[in-house]
Amino acid sequence: SSERFGENIGICMGDIAFFLSFELLGNLAVPEEIKTQVLSTYSQELSRVGFGQIRDVYHSMATDEPTAQDILKVYESKTARYTFVLPLVLGAYLAEQSPQVINELTQLGIHIGLLFQLVDDRLSIFGTEKETGKPAGTDISRNNKTLYRYYLLRKSTPVLKKKLQNIFGKPVTMQDIDDVKNLIPELKIDQIIDSKLAELEEKSITLIQKLTISAENKDALVSLVNFCKTRLV
Repeated sequence: SSERFGENIGICMGDIAFFLSFELLGNLAVPEEIKTQVLSTYSQELSRVGFGQIRDVYHSMATDEPTAQDILKVYESKTARYTFVLPLVLGAYLAEQSPQVINELTQLGIHIGLLFQLVDDRLSIFGTEKETGKPAGTDISRNNKTLYRYYLLRKSTPVLKKKLQNIFGKPVTMQDIDDVKNLIPELKIDQIIDSKLAELEEKSITLIQKLTISAENKDALVSLVNFCKTRLV
């Protein structure tokens, strides 16, 4: 189909851009030891994405349910490290920062990335297709192993759990989505997620304040945290 054709071409172009990125990094006009560190870090972090995807695929096929820690590990590998840790750390290497700063930025990237993904999960359930660019209830119909799903199944009565298991992983109606939406506050799952978001925000701000950077740059990082927490809300 034409839809499939466009998707396949997009994947091919993504692969091409991926390989070209290594060429660009290899041509950086920086000391050789820094270039080596940048290329090594870039390769390692992209490999983590692949292993995170493997973990995600495994959880989608396994008969046992992933733990909350398992889910957060996938979030870290597939979202946090690639989207936030990688650019922060590469910038730090190019700026010739100390190992301590590299470590602090790594932790900061993980915290912001987890926060970003949790908000993404919330938008997948409560957001509109116009806001997210994805059909409503995508995480539900795909049976994605999110923290929302984890706590919904964990806190439901046997009857409710059976009902949810008949919703997740199947074509969903608006009524199905509404049922899931209504259960989240009813089971106080929104409070659990909000608490986790607040914890990640606090850890992020604490790390930012510790960084030996200008007040202007600290404000920029704080703005990034605020954007990730409040986007489209």
